[in-house]
Amino acid sequence: MTRSSILLMLIGFGFSAALGGCSVLSPQADPTRFFLLTSLAEESAEETGDPLPGITLGLGPVSVAPYLKRNALVTRLGPNQVDFSEVDRWAEPIDAHIALILARDLEVLLGTEEVILYPWYSTRRPDYALELRVLRFERDAGGTAELVASWAVRDVEQDETLLERGMSFRESAAANTTEASVAALSRTVASLAGELAADLRGLIRR
Repeated sequence: MTRSSILLMLIGFGFSAALGGCSVLSPQADPTRFFLLTSLAEESAEETGDPLPGITLGLGPVSVAPYLKRNALVTRLGPNQVDFSEVDRWAEPIDAHIALILARDLEVLLGTEEVILYPWYSTRRPDYALELRVLRFERDAGGTAELVASWAVRDVEQDETLLERGMSFRESAAANTTEASVAALSRTVASLAGELAADLRGLIRR
């Protein structure tokens, strides 16, 4: 083999290696997907239940269990085991997002546009304040969604707690996909809003 042949082989080998290196080092697509809940108000413009005109509601603070603050969608694998998705994430902090969706749902259910998110200014204090703690907000391996929450309703003017209770909500997903699970989680928030609206009507009309 001549020196020129060897040189051509080495050049070809280097070119092939460079091409291979380019394919390995080229930018890879980010598999991360971001999700948002759906508000009941976005699905129906009709008011549900008797309206409460003239009532201003303050929503918050809304807090979530520490394990939910990673913003990854959570799958419950067993009583003592959860899995955090590497690719499926909430598009914004989940405590703030739940508060926003609940406010929209309550506006529809109560027939008011006066749902003020915490913190509110002293010059615009609500008549009633609804404090919420989300203890679980996740799906199981089959996609079924679960929301567990506790809440308290306060009379702001009297600085008095009128009610404290908690409840769990479960919704089956239409399919075993993240999209279907998020839709089911949205329905659990809507169910929670229905319970909160019923509590508020009962307290205000008592």
